[in-house]
Order: sequence, then C-alpha cells, then structure tokens
Amino acid sequence: METFGHDLKFAARMLRRNARFSLLIVGMLALALGANTALFSFADAILFRPLPFANPERLVLVKGAVGTLVDMGFDQPEKFMQWNHTVQSVEYIAAYDSGRANLADDRVPERIQVMRVSYGFFPMLGVNPMKGRWFGQDEQQPGGNRVLILSYGLWQSRYGGDAEILKQVVHLNGESFQVVGVMPPAFQFAHGGERTDAWMPLAPGDYVLAKDQYFFEFSGKLKPGVAMTTAQAELNLLNQQLKLGEKRIGRDFVSDTRLSLSPLNEEFAGTLRRPLLILLAAVAFVLLIACANVANLFLTRAVARNKELAIRSALGAGRWRLARLWLTESLLLSGMGGVLGLLVSFWLIDALVAISPQQVSPINEIGLNWRVMAFCVGVTLLTGLLFGLAPALQASRPDLVRTLKESGQRSSAGLSPRLRQALTVAEVALALVLLIGAGLMVKSFRSLLQVAPGFNPERVLTFELAPTVAKYQTKEQRAALYQSVIERIRAVPGVVSVGAISHLPIAHGGGMALPINVEGRARSGEVVIAMYQTVTADYFRVMEIPLTAGRYFTEQDRAGTANVMLINQTLAHQVFPNENPIGKHILLQMEKPTPFEVIGVVGVARTSGLDESAMEEFYLHSLQQPAGFVSLTIKTRSAPASLAGAVRNAVLEVDKDQPLYNLKTMEQHLADSVARRRFPMLILTGFAVTALLLSALGLYGVVSYSVAQRTHEIGIRMALGAQASDVLKLILRNGMALALIGVAAGLAGAFALTRLMAGVLFGVSATDAGTFVTVSVGLIAVALLACYIPARRATKVDPLVALRYE
Repeated sequence: METFGHDLKFAARMLRRNARFSLLIVGMLALALGANTALFSFADAILFRPLPFANPERLVLVKGAVGTLVDMGFDQPEKFMQWNHTVQSVEYIAAYDSGRANLADDRVPERIQVMRVSYGFFPMLGVNPMKGRWFGQDEQQPGGNRVLILSYGLWQSRYGGDAEILKQVVHLNGESFQVVGVMPPAFQFAHGGERTDAWMPLAPGDYVLAKDQYFFEFSGKLKPGVAMTTAQAELNLLNQQLKLGEKRIGRDFVSDTRLSLSPLNEEFAGTLRRPLLILLAAVAFVLLIACANVANLFLTRAVARNKELAIRSALGAGRWRLARLWLTESLLLSGMGGVLGLLVSFWLIDALVAISPQQVSPINEIGLNWRVMAFCVGVTLLTGLLFGLAPALQASRPDLVRTLKESGQRSSAGLSPRLRQALTVAEVALALVLLIGAGLMVKSFRSLLQVAPGFNPERVLTFELAPTVAKYQTKEQRAALYQSVIERIRAVPGVVSVGAISHLPIAHGGGMALPINVEGRARSGEVVIAMYQTVTADYFRVMEIPLTAGRYFTEQDRAGTANVMLINQTLAHQVFPNENPIGKHILLQMEKPTPFEVIGVVGVARTSGLDESAMEEFYLHSLQQPAGFVSLTIKTRSAPASLAGAVRNAVLEVDKDQPLYNLKTMEQHLADSVARRRFPMLILTGFAVTALLLSALGLYGVVSYSVAQRTHEIGIRMALGAQASDVLKLILRNGMALALIGVAAGLAGAFALTRLMAGVLFGVSATDAGTFVTVSVGLIAVALLACYIPARRATKVDPLVALRYE
C-alpha cells in the first residue's frame, strides 16, 4: 500500500505538471462516462431493473389476438377469471382495464385516470396499501360496495395528504365511492403508458368508466418453480376449448382468438426496447472512441517519457513497477472523469426525461441509484484499464540501449506509431458506424413526417369531453350536451367551425372495432372488421377530410330518421372493390343487427399513427349514435392556443361541473405521435456528432504528432528542393490513408450492424446506399480538414530551424 500511495502521489504530480493534457482527457472521459451513465439509468428503469412487485420474475402478461387486431384485450372478464381454476400452473389471474373519469367532490371537478381491477390484482402484485385495505372479493360482485383506492400522488395533490381520507366519499362520473385505501408513493402500474390516479373493483355490468368499453387485459402470477413454457402448454389446451366453444363474432369471442404468455416487464418496455438497446450500443461506441483518443494521447506521452522509463529500468525498476506507474495515472484520470461524469449525468438524465415520449411512464423511477452508481464505477475502472493498458505494456518494455543513445525528444517509440495508427483507424470506423446509424434514423424520421395524415392539422384546437354518466344517462341527454357545447364554442370570436369525434385520429389509436356485413350479400369465410367513429356533421369540414363520393352528414340525419354512415376509401376498396358503395346497406351488430345506409365515401385519415397502415373505418352520425365521450375539434382563424381560455369558459358556461381535458392543438397531437421515433433519433444523432468530433480530434492529434516527429525530415526534404505542396501532399496522404482504411472498416461494420435497426426504421432500408455514401463522403471531408490543418503547418517549417531541431 505504501508503494501504491507513492505511485498515486507521483501520478498526481505528473498530471498537475501537464494540466492542459489532464483537463483534455478528464473532459473527454466525463462526457463519455456521463452519457453512458445517463442512458443506462434510463434503460435500467425501463428494461433491466426488476418490477417493484413481489416475485416480479413470476409475473406474466396474457396476450391475445382478436382477428387482425392484436393486443386489444378480451371480452367478458368473468369468463376468463375461470382460467385461474383451469390452468393449475397459475397462482393468480387478474383482469383490468383503464379509462378516465370525472372526479367531483367539494373541490373543482377533475378528470383522472382510473383502473378497474379484479380482486386478485393487488395480491398478485404483492403490494399493500400504505393506508386502508385492498378490495374485498364481495366488492367485485354485481351490486357490491362502491369503493376506491387512491394513488399517493392524487391523495397529496387533491386532498393535501388528509389523514382522514378513509372517511371521504368521492364521486366518479356521478357515482358515490368510499375511499378505502391509499397506495404507497412508489407504487405505480402505468397501464397504457399513463400513470394511474385511482383503482376501483372490476364488477361485471359496472360501466362507471364508459358504457362502450368491452375489452380488458389480463396478467397472471405463476406458481413458484413453474416455467412459463409449462403454463403456456396448459394455456394451449384452453385455446382449443375456447375455439371449440365460441364461433360467433361480436361481443363474444372471435373464432380465431389465441392466448399466449410473455413476461410482464415487456408490457412496460413496449416499443422502446429495441431503440434503447441500439442506443446503449451506440453510447458504448462513443466510450470506445474516447478510450482510443485518450490511449493515443497516453502513447504520445509515453514516447516523450521513454528516456525517463529507461533510466528507471536501468536503476532496477521491474516491468510491473513501470507498468503500474501508467496504470495508476490512467485510473486516476478515469476516476476524475467518472466523478465529473456523474455530475454530467445529472443534467443528461433530466434532458433524456425532457425529450422522452409522454407515453413513456416507467414503473421504476429514472435517476441515480446503487445500480446506476455500480455501473458508473465499473465502467470507470474498465475505461481506465482500457486506455491505460497499451501505454503500460509499452512502458514496461523499454529499449534501454536504443533509448539512452537517442537524444533530445526523438526517443524511440517502438510499436507506438503503429498502435496509434490502429487506434485512429478504429475511431474513424466506429464513428462512421454511428453516423450511418444516425443518418438512417434521420432519414426514417423525415420519411415519417412526409406521410400525409389525411387531414389538415393547421389551426385546429382539440379537447376531450366526457359527460358524467349519472347526469347524462341517455343518448338524447348526451347529444343535447354536445350540441350545446358546440353552439356555445361557435359563438367564440375567432372560431370558424366546430366538430366532434368519438376517438381523435392519431391521438387515440383508432377507436372501437366491429365486424361488418353487407345486407343481402352471402357471408364469406373471411370476416371484415372495421374501426368505427361517431362524428358530428361539421367534423370533416373542420379537419378538411375530403369527400370522394356521395355526401357528408347533415343536421337532418338525426335520431328517428334512416340510419346512415360514411366509409373511408380503404373500407370501400375492401368491401366494394368493383361497385359503387353509395346506397348500399351494411349490417352492424348493435343491440341487434342494424342496417346503415352508406351515403358517402371520405378520404383516409391516419387513426393510429403516421407509421401505421391505413385502416378500414366507418363513421356514424352523433345525432343517431351519441358517444360516451368525444373529442371536439375547433377550426380557428388565428393561433388556436390563443383561444384555449375562451373555449374552456364556454364549456363551463354550459355545465360548470363538466371538466374538459387534454386541451391541445392538432399539431401537438401529431408531434406527440412521432415522439417515440424522434426520441432515439435525437439521442443517436447526438452520439454520432460526439463520435465525429472525437474521431476528428484523434486524427488531428495523430497527424500533428507525426508532423512534430518528422520536423527534421521535413526540413531536409525542403532543403533538398521539396516544395510546400510536396510536403502538404505527403502529410495529407499519410493522414488520409488512415481515414480511408477506417472508412472501409466502418462501411463493413455498418453494413452488418445496421441490419439490427430494421425494426425501428420507417420508409428506408437498413442498407440504404444513399445514406452510406453521403455519410462516408461527409466523414472523409471532415477527416481531410483534420489532416489539412497540421499538414498546412508543416509547409511553413523553416528548413534552417528544422535542421537545428536536434
């Protein structure tokens, strides 16, 4: 330990003596280590850290497919609750869904996110309320007590942490609920990507949230020691039973329903899993480039200290003693870089959270914890060893005779030049891989933005309105409320027109689905399932969705008149490929099979996202089929956000207890819909730019060092008649040779690695030739500039000064 302490003091003195060298290295390491720590913290919360529930490795998600609509959940949860008795490998099975509800008490009405959960939900997760109790099994039965469990956040924000909260009765959508519990601060089950504010029992026939919601999701907990494959085998038998027992399509099971299991944590990682893994690989590349850069700088210093090391060796210092000097110095530098990197990671974590999609709501908190700290310490030590190992090995094998014979600064470097060149080639290659990956992501994102949404989002303000069920019980009452709100908003100065739709395109992922049949046409084996929406007459004009055949809805299409519908072009081509759909009747499975006349065909509005294929869709008139909740769309003459306050007041004038929520422009909804693709694109681009700068700096350093080492040679060449242009070509040729070798290696690596990105790209191939060529040419141009600056300096060498160099 005494010897190590001496080495540490000596390393600190050497670093102080070369302060600019030390600061440069610490800065590069802090940036690279900070980026790695921040991204690991983000990925750890979403991908790696176990879910904060009891025995998280035993929790599974039950996935199902309904026709061609994947992961929509299942119908009639009480039937599936029998799975707990049918499949012996499962300890718990829990059903749940979520929705928004109007919360009213003696405070201002508020729209909150509520989950309906079956009795086994909380026991399955193994989390107890911090106050109160779970739901009782009798409270899940029809007519059971109306009870509610609050999240810690809602308890604090709305009720100020009231100690008497368990005595409170609150009103959800006009129904009274007794508060029976408050969950701990850390508990969260972000169903659908949104944080939950409260939980209520899932009782059959209880439609407090919405009367048009039929689909549920299921999770289970395997018994101890049971493998998922065993449970899946039992589930396959249940699949067969369901297929044999249920044939009809409608609100019962679809004939091709299939059930499968997957780890529950995959539900929360969602579509971010692959992008995050790609980003982790990318930030590791940045760290490797930084290590190569620092190793190059260390090798340069090793050459300058060759004589010192030779003298130490001559005086009896062993190879391990000499190597330890460099390793101590490298570990000291990496340690300082790691400490500063932690500070950098604080800022980067905040930046990552700020630009992350709003739908990302991880169960685990994102931040620095012992796992992240352990990762940072481990990577810091590994980094110190990586960039310190090559100089340490070279320092441990000094050529005593040759080194002591040489004079001045021109000490022998042994394998140092070749190693430095190899490191530079590696930097360029890694940087090119990152740049090509970023280029593909940028091109993919640009392709996504070029997709026409099928409507005009400019100057459109939107908000959501959900009438309280107890107050607006009938279709007629809801229709009257919508009409009153629309008429009041029309009177607001600056409003051009107002429309409404049950599920706003892009924002709500489509809507509900129904099987359709053409009246008078024999049913074929293939069933067409289409999404449906309820809209007002002016909705299409507000959104500027074109009419391609027939007519729009009018105010005359109201209850009591013939049922009418509009269909989009995709559905028209699917159901009426060679005939005019206008005047045809389509049977819909409402309370009973009901015919609707097709009166028009409209353009295709992207419902689920710009990156999703166009879906078959039809529209019903809100005066004939009022929805349980609607999104209002308002066309304005000026900036829509400027009318937000006036619109809110207009709604309150109609009903002071009716909250509106999710007040946004349509352009904001579009921006939110592409956030999951924008997030990795921005981060990967940042990493690629950092890698480009580091590799250019590394190439510049190698060429500059080469010029310094060859000053004497350059002087002789110029004294013998070489022109400045000859010297310039010589230096550029040597530097660009390294860059071109790196580009060639990088192209090969990118061709292999970018194939892994195929699943996160849109509208562009993972081996897009244009991106590969453009990025390669750009990197070569940057490399040429990095080589030109020291090469230009070499042409200004005075031969007389150079010849006196020694």
